[in-house]
Amino acid sequence: MEGVDLSKPGERERVVAEIKVIEEQRRAAAIARAKELGLPVRIEKPGGGVSEVADIDENGQLLYRTTYNLHAAISTGANLIRQTLPYSLSGNGIKVGVWDGGLVRNTHVEFSTSRVVHMNSTNLLDHATHVAGTIGASGISSSAKGMAPGVAIDSYDWNDDIIEMTSAGAASASDASRIPISNHSYGLTTQTNDAAYMGRYTLDAAKNDALLASAPFYLPFWGAGNDQQRLNAKGGFQSITFEALAKNVLTIGNV
Repeated sequence: MEGVDLSKPGERERVVAEIKVIEEQRRAAAIARAKELGLPVRIEKPGGGVSEVADIDENGQLLYRTTYNLHAAISTGANLIRQTLPYSLSGNGIKVGVWDGGLVRNTHVEFSTSRVVHMNSTNLLDHATHVAGTIGASGISSSAKGMAPGVAIDSYDWNDDIIEMTSAGAASASDASRIPISNHSYGLTTQTNDAAYMGRYTLDAAKNDALLASAPFYLPFWGAGNDQQRLNAKGGFQSITFEALAKNVLTIGNV
């Protein structure tokens, strides 16, 4: 995608079509490999999270997308500027993309009518709804008020994330119909949870960087997933993997 100008008419459509062919072939091959090995394609996790086959690495290992643990957003300080003078920020007029292992429940009491739009057809997921609530719950329950309670949310399933991000991400200041920011509270892991990927710049990070170099008015927020379970393998360092290592995303780690 290097050198591509996504603000040019027709250029974005061409690039999306090319990426779509490649990504769908890779995922189909990964699903076929999982079935051949007798491994699950999708795993429902306790607490509402999921893992799902996404790709195969250069060593033939399956890569699974997996949702990350959810934590409260108290430390962001959003309450200091959210609907509070002199800032009075609410997110009104801003559209955020939320990619997850399923769709946000758009009938939830914290999301007013039509504020959450399903961008593809798949199952609802509690994890996605919780993430969207942290971002934009309206505050009917005061303890559940989101960081931007007036924001509009486009909800996507994660299977075609890089394709959909390329299609939806803003490439210029006048791209009002596209999204300027998105959230991704998930990441990749190998079937063996291989520590060799910790701190390693991979193709998945490079894909994000290439996209964002061509869409300079779009910024994804990506979960680091650095829950410290494997830090000893790297002496306490290099705890981030895959997409979150991209230099052009905003990676969110644990506090």
